[in-house]
Amino acid sequence: MPTKDHILGNPETGTVLFREDEGHFWLSRLFSHLCCWDGHDVGPQAVRGPALLKTDRGSEEGKDFEVDQHAINGDSVAVSYRASGGELKLHSAWSLCPETGVLSRKDRLENAGGDAVTVQRLLSRITLPPAKYEVYFQHSGWCNESQGRWTDLHSGTIKLGSRPGRFTDDGAPYLCIREKGTATGLAFHVLPDANWCIQVSAVHQMNGLPYAVIELGLSDRDLQHVLAPGESMAVPEILVQHLPDGQPESAAPALHSFMNPRYSDAFPEPPVIYNTWFHEFMTIDPDSMRAQLEAAAEIGCEVFVIDDGWYGPEENDRAQRIGDWRERTETAFCGKLKEFGQEVRAAGLGFGLWVEPEGAIDDVPVRREHPEWFIPNESNRAQLDLENPEAYAWLRDDMIRVIETYELAWLKVDFNFALARDASGKEHSGYVSALHRLWDEVRERCPNTFIEGCASGAMRLDLKSLELCDGHFPSDNIHPIEVSHICQGNMLRIPPGRMTRWLGVHAPNEDFVGLPISNDIARVAVPGGATWGTSEELPLDYAASVMIPGILGITGTPSSLTTETRKRLRQYVDFHKHWRARIRRSVAHLLTPPQPLETRTGWVATQYQDPESGDSLVFAYHLRDGRETRLFPLRGLNRDKDYMVTKRGPDETDESETISGAELMDTGLAASCNVGFPQTPASAIYSVV
Repeated sequence: MPTKDHILGNPETGTVLFREDEGHFWLSRLFSHLCCWDGHDVGPQAVRGPALLKTDRGSEEGKDFEVDQHAINGDSVAVSYRASGGELKLHSAWSLCPETGVLSRKDRLENAGGDAVTVQRLLSRITLPPAKYEVYFQHSGWCNESQGRWTDLHSGTIKLGSRPGRFTDDGAPYLCIREKGTATGLAFHVLPDANWCIQVSAVHQMNGLPYAVIELGLSDRDLQHVLAPGESMAVPEILVQHLPDGQPESAAPALHSFMNPRYSDAFPEPPVIYNTWFHEFMTIDPDSMRAQLEAAAEIGCEVFVIDDGWYGPEENDRAQRIGDWRERTETAFCGKLKEFGQEVRAAGLGFGLWVEPEGAIDDVPVRREHPEWFIPNESNRAQLDLENPEAYAWLRDDMIRVIETYELAWLKVDFNFALARDASGKEHSGYVSALHRLWDEVRERCPNTFIEGCASGAMRLDLKSLELCDGHFPSDNIHPIEVSHICQGNMLRIPPGRMTRWLGVHAPNEDFVGLPISNDIARVAVPGGATWGTSEELPLDYAASVMIPGILGITGTPSSLTTETRKRLRQYVDFHKHWRARIRRSVAHLLTPPQPLETRTGWVATQYQDPESGDSLVFAYHLRDGRETRLFPLRGLNRDKDYMVTKRGPDETDESETISGAELMDTGLAASCNVGFPQTPASAIYSVV
């Protein structure tokens, strides 16, 4: 039969080509990149075929996979392959979103034979032809998240992964690749519903340039998945994007547009919160809490969240009683937490609490009564076995009890340990499935409670884990300069409206910044990272403007600020409230590329665009640079439209002018910051409507 081509997508957002010929069906072109995946005798076995499969029967790749059947339906393709003489079948479903150009791939392995088989490796494969390649990947560590770099793919294999169950602890499930010297590339995302793996290998044939073999999906570290006859196992979904200019940031807006509709949005206008953590951390004094409550209400917060330190009635002097979600009776609120919640609601705010529900220390009641529900690990707490129906039901019901008992508007859910090795051999796929089901059931029962995700900050900030929560913490590091860098790195793979950002504040004084007490309303003390140990004095305007483009939180000691400083902060809170619905659903155009965390020079600029109205907010942050003004070409505008561009001042002293979309995109928006001397960080906010 003659060769037949099947094209998915459209030229405007990108196309993918599948080719059919003489019983073969393969991916021939992935956006602007040719692919080597035809099952013919072209190139070594290690570069061919749709997947890399290893079972207790041996390894299979390349021509070991034979096309069984395929179907095309619009912009979707479903193809099945036979392996192991037809006893195993690989089902691969591809779907290209024509609006965003994001390609989804979902693979599933079926045991079609009569005997059980143990799967030891199953990675989806895509191969690019011989060339000089470089790859971009991110290290993601505590307080140092989403730090990326390019490196040459010269020889060997680069393998990425994370700690079990903490899907962005060490590596992020994300990789870009481009041919050196060209302006195009590809971005790959894994959506972890189990421990994940990405590896890219340079495979040479003779002395030629290397093929780039990208293999993604389920981690093979401890994989020993026994498939009984008739059973199937799915691997994590993979997303592929075109990098039209070869830069990772160029793909971010399309990813945000693709992912935002997939998430539940019971909170299109997330409330502004105050969280107690950066006040005195685990030390909770009711009188001090009342002072912060009064200040939080004054600056416009809508929810008051008590962080770690409220729970565990036994041995409650400083001990973390993880797993015992009863309130303390001798410290903190001394058994009167419900009454304090009533005070919070009487002040016009919702009430919230912190929990870390997936583990427990060794002597809390639930572990003493049901040791069989827990799996020991290397941390000081054991993990709850969520695949045990009784343990699952207890945790679900206990979380609902906490929410209903204290009438919570907000629940911060933390996760501070790695899971133990999965003895089932399924790389925690069963655990993660149960975890998602649990929080779906909790939210169904408690639909008015905002669930904030946290995992030592952002050690579980990935596209799949965002389904667990209504918003997620981007880092325990809340230093404004470093937050701006971390969030830009995060936005290569995370929609901006799903991240909570906290502004930690205290009045500048010797205890916090080593300076005499300052009454300057324009300056505040901010944490230098995850603690107050390396505090710094920064302009309030700069610090507040960094935290606006997300889900806004205030922490620290706002009661220490002067009345005038609190009024100025209230102006930023009100500005956020006016724009928060658009920020929530926005896509982010990174007008400057992500920079390393330690960068203290240059500019950071991002355009947040509402896809419904087309309105944009542009945040420009001046760190240390010789220029007070810089041009930033904007993205995604209507070239034929005239836009009202307004510089937004905290005291409503707005300055507006009309500029055409063509000029804003070609010449750029002239962002101007009022930089003091000596140079300190400054910011400018513009609306483009």
